[in-house]
Amino acid sequence: MVPLDYANGSSNTSMRLRLVKINASKQPKQGTILLNPGGPGQSGREFLAGEYGAALQVATGGVYDLIGFDPRNDSARANYNLKAPVYLKSSDTAIGASRAARVVLANSCQTIAGGIGELLGTGYVARDMMRIVDALDEDRLLNYWGFSC
Repeated sequence: MVPLDYANGSSNTSMRLRLVKINASKQPKQGTILLNPGGPGQSGREFLAGEYGAALQVATGGVYDLIGFDPRNDSARANYNLKAPVYLKSSDTAIGASRAARVVLANSCQTIAGGIGELLGTGYVARDMMRIVDALDEDRLLNYWGFSC
């Protein structure tokens, strides 16, 4: 469990992070690597538990535990694939139409996020990763491997 809002120290509201772990296949273990395939909207759990887990274990020499995690509020990730239309033709109305489409998109994302969209950014995910590191009780260093899928 991690705080929903790290900036609000008086709040007791928390959220559960979803993780999957592949243990190191060789000893001595040299630590843990957190993995995230990027996106937005990609599941780190599915990425690691699926076809990439074995390959990543080989790529890291088998001496690291690997943890894939889904960034906060990722249960609605399929809905984040909303895209605003791109206006390629120049006209007197193209800029206004593009702006209006992006406002509609932002409002849709906020609705999908359940009103907590401002708590879903990179800063909060980075703090979540440090909470995972703290829970591991190893060397307190963040070993992170991010991908752009």
